[in-house]
Amino acid sequence: TTSTAMESYMVSLYWATVTMTSTGYGDIRPSNVMERMFSAAVMIIGQVLFGFVLAFIAAFKANADAPQVKHGEKMAAMKKYLHEHSVS
Repeated sequence: TTSTAMESYMVSLYWATVTMTSTGYGDIRPSNVMERMFSAAVMIIGQVLFGFVLAFIAAFKANADAPQVKHGEKMAAMKKYLHEHSVS
């Protein structure tokens, strides 16, 4: 089949997107340029959303220990104060 340069570019862009997002090529594939572009857009949006979810989970986990860290800092400051003032 003959295709235009733009169609070849779109097919290449679709292939790169499928490869980078690790979606895979599967048994059901888009058959024309519009389907390929739609599929590529959905894959990119899915990867971005997945990234946001992972970032949210990581931030939540990092902030979950904040009260314990703050308590530890206060206890260290208290021990230092008591030691400097010879309180037993």
